[in-house]
Amino acid sequence: MIELTGGGRFEDVAKEIIKWNGEDHVVFAQHELLPVRQIADCWRAWPTEHTYDHRIS
Repeated sequence: MIELTGGGRFEDVAKEIIKWNGEDHVVFAQHELLPVRQIADCWRAWPTEHTYDHRIS
């Protein structure tokens, strides 16, 4: 979840952070490029599920 400084929030996955016009921006999977300064907070939308599936071959 991404919470914006001006209000509002959305759910998405951050793909990378790039520098554009001298400012850091986040590239999201489903939303427009967003300056980092506009992000007030972020957290996981769902808790991490702890399993042993990755150990089974």
